[in-house]
Amino acid sequence: MDKERESSPSTNRKRDALENESMTVARRSEKFWFDDGSVVLQVESVQYRVHRSILASYSPVFNDLFRVPQPEGDRSGWVDGCPTVCMAGDTTRDWESVLGFIYKPSSLALKWPDVGRLAGMMRLGKKYQIDDIFAEALARLRAQFPRTLAARDAMTAGGNMELCEWISKYFQVITRLGEEMGLWSILPVAYYMAASYEENIPSFILYYRNLSPNSMRSVAHGTAAIWDDVVSRSFRWTKPTELTIPTISCASKPKCTAARTLALAEVCAKVGKQDAGIALDVWKRGAGCEFCAECLRAAQTACEGGRAYIWDHLARYFLGDNWEKLEDTKSDVLPAIWRPR
Repeated sequence: MDKERESSPSTNRKRDALENESMTVARRSEKFWFDDGSVVLQVESVQYRVHRSILASYSPVFNDLFRVPQPEGDRSGWVDGCPTVCMAGDTTRDWESVLGFIYKPSSLALKWPDVGRLAGMMRLGKKYQIDDIFAEALARLRAQFPRTLAARDAMTAGGNMELCEWISKYFQVITRLGEEMGLWSILPVAYYMAASYEENIPSFILYYRNLSPNSMRSVAHGTAAIWDDVVSRSFRWTKPTELTIPTISCASKPKCTAARTLALAEVCAKVGKQDAGIALDVWKRGAGCEFCAECLRAAQTACEGGRAYIWDHLARYFLGDNWEKLEDTKSDVLPAIWRPR
């Protein structure tokens, strides 16, 4: 067989790829290249000249790394008199998030921050034991989410949509980070707020069609369970078989009975079109729902009780019956809803 035969196309492609990779020249970061820096971090094809003392003060991993003696006289791979450390598996986006916070903390907004940057801080914070940065990113993320129903109402009062818009903008980043880091206290609120921001669940599925299977399962299961409690708790009083309205002492029972029937039709319409907002929105009478003062108070009390119950059980709806066993920032135990059936 002729040893001088031509290489196959696939071999040529592999050789070209290797040559292109070897010819890739690392470029200096425009943001993080300090003339007095003492170490160069190479992430993908970008180099960052930063300060060893600062990295060591933040991370015990880097502190130990910089203590390892270097071979005398061997300066291969050094850049501008600085040793180079290749950060394999990391991304420039994540490192610029961390370095941006280290060198200019004010660059990260306190309200409605870029969740991609927070994710980078948490990811590298966990990997390199940069505990202060991990904790700061987690605290800023948690601060955006209401912890009580009253706080949620205050944040959305007057039709304020800032919270919903921020969650919608970063929803897929939030859910990926939540799954990766085990942010069980955040995910249920994020799932509900994103689902309620869309017109209905089919619209949600189309808009977030690249959502992970776990998160999609959580939203589908959670909203279905919520609607059950909307009907059986918040608006149970609208059923003709219930004796809540008209109340015993109602002075205008025909009028209040008619108003109750209209309220039932409104609830059925919203549940029928899969409008998740009905679960936590404050109930407002529709046109024609004219109750007497006593019946109105009874209806509002029932609705508020249902809203409070649903808020308190968001984790159960979206994560499953084992939600109380889930510990924040730990992913060794997964939500029951995500387990294979």
